[in-house]
Amino acid sequence: MTIRAEFRDTREAANAQLKLSQLRYRGDIKAYFTEFHALNVYTQATSEGLREKIDQAMPDHILDMRFAHYMEEFIDDEHLLAATYNASLHVERRKALKAAWEAQPGNSAGRKDDPDGKNPGNARKGKESGGPKQTGKSDSGGKAEKPRKTWAESHWGSGGNAYKGVPQNEIDSHKTSKANC
Repeated sequence: MTIRAEFRDTREAANAQLKLSQLRYRGDIKAYFTEFHALNVYTQATSEGLREKIDQAMPDHILDMRFAHYMEEFIDDEHLLAATYNASLHVERRKALKAAWEAQPGNSAGRKDDPDGKNPGNARKGKESGGPKQTGKSDSGGKAEKPRKTWAESHWGSGGNAYKGVPQNEIDSHKTSKANC
């Protein structure tokens, strides 16, 4: 009898199977896959079993991203794992970008057009499509609302700082082309 057979935990694979079925993505795909691979050494999940474990562990927004980018059937387990990993990285980067944007002074998650702060793209649509500009005036009892900062103001502190170092002829050219739109 070998040492490995003598001291082997017969419940090791069963315990790993249970832990793997309970393993969930918690915002860090690298940490998730490190744990996943460590447990899968014992469980040896492949094919449909592997796909089921991954799909149960991932939140819907990661699965949606994966399905949007990889519409065809997965060639093998490695293709599934790579697709899930890449989709998760995109989601994590987007979340970090959104957090950085909201951390800037003058930006907040709770905007009028997106009260729960879940869709930052909606705030841009009104500006890009020629939506109404805010003038600082309000219809609520004559009190003036605080005007929203433009992107340049929130990024550089003021519109004037955005133009520092830009030749005047380029500024004038841009203003002329913007007025013709």
